[in-house]
Amino acid sequence: MKRISFTLLFFFLTSILYSQNSGKITYGVFIDKTEKLENKRKDESKNTESRFMKAIEDIGGDFELELKFYGKESFYKLVEPMGMDFKKETLFNMAKIVFKSKDSYYTSLKEKRIITQKNFMGDVFLIEKNQDVSDWSFINEERKIGKYLCYKAEREFVYESRKGKTSVKQTVWYTPEIPISFGPSEFSGFPGLVMEVRLGNIVYFSKKIELNIDVKSDIKKPNEGKRITEKEFLKVAKEARQNLLSK
Repeated sequence: MKRISFTLLFFFLTSILYSQNSGKITYGVFIDKTEKLENKRKDESKNTESRFMKAIEDIGGDFELELKFYGKESFYKLVEPMGMDFKKETLFNMAKIVFKSKDSYYTSLKEKRIITQKNFMGDVFLIEKNQDVSDWSFINEERKIGKYLCYKAEREFVYESRKGKTSVKQTVWYTPEIPISFGPSEFSGFPGLVMEVRLGNIVYFSKKIELNIDVKSDIKKPNEGKRITEKEFLKVAKEARQNLLSK
């Protein structure tokens, strides 16, 4: 009898632990239009380029970016819709670039590593980096997102672009009420689930939170692709652009 009771208790405790460590978060994305940009857009409403960008923004509004997590691992990627015609598929692929949603991300909190799987010029690269939030400033500022109380973190992120060194302000809102240190793309390691990320004027926001669902089989460490560091990839990308310009 004691053996049966212990077995039932074990499975009960296991189910509780599982419910707190698995699930799926669906994120959306949009461009935050300041008053200045909005007025400029109105003035250029008849411009072909403006209409093209509007179409890209509209299709980006339909993006669904899925973060699936189990235990100390997560996988994040854009859900690719089926059955698109040529025009919509072209706009969709352009929107992936504009909204920085082309890549998929695997995160291991145990190893404190993030692997970005990136398709570039027909090749697949696996870019590994440390998962680290030491360069973020944690601000004593609160905000409700849905029913969850969230806190703010921010940093000035410097990166290499075609124009050289560029900086962009990044802001994260996370909630300790869901004690899971995951978030969209590479924004993990915070003391709670990341509910919103702002990269300049691009905003990623949580649309749907599903806890206690079986997603373990969907989380796999990517192995297909050339392993490379961020510095090495930047060199590859720079050389590829130079080769295109020289032709």
